[in-house]
Amino acid sequence: MKIKSLLFASVLLCANTFAASTTNMADQWGVASESGWGLSIQQQASTLFINMFVYDQAGQPTWFIGAVTPGAPAAVGHLTFTGDWFKVNGTFYGSPWNQPAAQINKVGTIVFDADSVTTANLTYSVNGVTVNKRVERELWSYEDYNGSYLGGLVYNVSNCGTSNGNYEDAGAVQITQTGNTSMTIVANQGLSGTCTYSGTYSQLGHMGALAGVFACTNGSGGTFEAFEMEKNISGMTGRYVAQYGSCNSAGSFGGLLRAPI
Repeated sequence: MKIKSLLFASVLLCANTFAASTTNMADQWGVASESGWGLSIQQQASTLFINMFVYDQAGQPTWFIGAVTPGAPAAVGHLTFTGDWFKVNGTFYGSPWNQPAAQINKVGTIVFDADSVTTANLTYSVNGVTVNKRVERELWSYEDYNGSYLGGLVYNVSNCGTSNGNYEDAGAVQITQTGNTSMTIVANQGLSGTCTYSGTYSQLGHMGALAGVFACTNGSGGTFEAFEMEKNISGMTGRYVAQYGSCNSAGSFGGLLRAPI
């Protein structure tokens, strides 16, 4: 079997896969069973800006902010960000903004420890009070991947004898997504012929995942998991792992959305 047949098996995801230095942490995060508070994260390069809305001891809304940068990983496979934590006070929203009345005071530190693409351990302190929370991305709406893409894949093959090595591939792929969670990908992959990947799609925040089986017209096939899938107006990207017999493949992929025919 030509490992190239694993090409766009990558367009699918597994929710608990480790994050990487390229993982986009931007999203709305919170605890599913704790409605009413949360944190919004924006990312520029490797810096995360975190806004958190919670409540003080009197039950009054309170804002905290912090710009955090990568620190020593809390464990293997984790992405850990640390920084100072600030409490913010401002002007009543119904009045003109009074800049001298605005206050930004350091109250402690924050650690955002991502142990997967979609989950993280949050620890922050406010004037000596330490809070620990297990947070995840929040889902409001499923992304729509339906369409035709022109893309490519960069991946490594291992445990596959003379086929081991680094590969780059390119091709066209058609994605059909039904009822949000059923997805089929049909890709033209050169020597492997036409390959069809089918599985169940899942999503937290804007990160998608798909796992299932694939089969190609040259007779090859196996299982795959794609993760860290992101969709935007221009196309899609993601990472993947795939298996066929004793062979393993892992890499990243992307595709530009083609104009409707």
